Amino acid sequence: KPRELHTGLAVQALDFSVHPDYRTRYKGDNILKSRFFNVSRIDSDSTVHRDMCKYDSFVMLVCCSGSCSVKAGSRTDGTVLTCGHSCLIPAAIAKYDILPADGRVQLIEAYIDNSVR
Repeated sequence: KPRELHTGLAVQALDFSVHPDYRTRYKGDNILKSRFFNVSRIDSDSTVHRDMCKYDSFVMLVCCSGSCSVKAGSRTDGTVLTCGHSCLIPAAIAKYDILPADGRVQLIEAYIDNSVR
């Protein structure tokens, strides 16, 4: 049985304003901090060591520009991230390094902050 689509209401809810720039500008590296998860930006041209032990959470990394290698612990090999690629680091790997490959790398990092629960 077909249902009504409410296209008239959908059109009324749209904002047709034109803006010169649609990018959201964030101050600092924290993009979102909520009771459910944190999202932050990593922007670096040198090695970044991350110790996520206190969070007891997986970490999701998304490469926004540049490229890097993500290495866990004392391993010599790593996972290569290039622009548009992502990786999931399990909670069991709480310490890792981000090594920019050629210049600057920008990543988005998301995790659950279990330290405040």
